[in-house]
Amino acid sequence: SKFLDDKQDMLQKLFPDCLRQLRERPLFLQVHLPVDFTGILIIENQDTYLRACLGQLSDAHTMAVVFGSGFKVASQAIRQRDKVHFFFSQTTDTYTTERFESAWFDGDVTLPLCFFGDLDWSGMGILQALRQQFPALTAWRPGYDRLRRYLERGGGHLPQQAKKTGQAFIAATGCAYADRVLLPTLIRHARFVDQELQLDAATTARLLGEVP
Repeated sequence: SKFLDDKQDMLQKLFPDCLRQLRERPLFLQVHLPVDFTGILIIENQDTYLRACLGQLSDAHTMAVVFGSGFKVASQAIRQRDKVHFFFSQTTDTYTTERFESAWFDGDVTLPLCFFGDLDWSGMGILQALRQQFPALTAWRPGYDRLRRYLERGGGHLPQQAKKTGQAFIAATGCAYADRVLLPTLIRHARFVDQELQLDAATTARLLGEVP
């Protein structure tokens, strides 16, 4: 099945009748859902998502946090109720889960919707793709500001150091903050920062040179 996962077009041409009988695999998304959540944050990296679940991700304590690895979360099916299954942690309150699903599928302009991934071209590409499904979505400023400041202080890595030389350049994402701040930063420094930099507050401050 792994060999065939990215060969849907070939399978459609070879076995059109068979494929019509197959049910499409749903998307499974993990959600850390506090009661009275104040926004929705989609996180690309599993370790960063776990930190959020443990209350170790600054500025995300009151947000519903969704683990959406890679481009899966940017699928066209992501806002179709019959094609997405959520798995909630922290709360089983029906009102809260229904409020979250309503905001996710129907849209709620009163709730901020953000994405946080690596500060590299791939991360910006996921942001761009997500905005096709969620036009109001923005890059999560608290997280990306830390990565940007770390990069501007000489941190980060070259693309070839992390096997990222094949990432496609992103000219614009549609998010004003990303287009005016993050993309110029990537162009200017030609280095990347992974979101795993989101450590505890003291360690992050030391990395940023903000404490003795």
